[in-house]
Amino acid sequence: MATTNHLAIALLEQSQAQKDITVNEALARIDAILNTGVIDRTLTTPPAAPSEGDVYVIAAGASAEWSGKDDQLTYFDGAIWRYIVPKEGLTIWSSQDTALMHYDGAGWYVTTDSWKQFDQSQTFNLKTLTDASSIAWDVRFNQIARVTLSGSRTLANPTNAQAGGVYVLIVRQDATGGRNLSFGSAYKFAGGAAPVVSAAPNAIDIISFLYDGTHMLGNCAQNFS
Repeated sequence: MATTNHLAIALLEQSQAQKDITVNEALARIDAILNTGVIDRTLTTPPAAPSEGDVYVIAAGASAEWSGKDDQLTYFDGAIWRYIVPKEGLTIWSSQDTALMHYDGAGWYVTTDSWKQFDQSQTFNLKTLTDASSIAWDVRFNQIARVTLSGSRTLANPTNAQAGGVYVLIVRQDATGGRNLSFGSAYKFAGGAAPVVSAAPNAIDIISFLYDGTHMLGNCAQNFS
């Protein structure tokens, strides 16, 4: 069946039977895209009790009914999930982030309107990273992040860094302390040597980075308590 170029809306065919089905599905698709709010962009499986018209962005690593649908928009039509493959330039509202989301052809990221200024009632998104042997950091959504070390770890190379971007990582020792943090090859520090994080229990280090398009150039302020 022929579809439109951008939204992949089904077109009526000559002498087509059950035109009402095609038209209704097309209207539901338009309704899901235009003037809508995405409820959540972090789920990898469908919610247990969706309402008709609910819209989600499917997160990476999707499984179950959403398997193979990473980054797609999906809406519940009351019976089944329907899917929309986004095109570069699509911008929609994220109710989860109270902000616009933009698709750049490779993934979604939250935008800030150029006219909007921060005031004392607004806060930055501080993301807690998962403490694991290799700590992943997707800086597209998390320019300011924190992690508490419960063992010796490696900070993996960041994903989705933008040239000229400034990123901050708050590193905290757990109540035991003495944890080490190594850095992936993308991280470079003044003098050529990576910092040794403060070892005292509950010690806090703040590491700031500037991404030059190739490396995360870092500077570490240490031993806050």
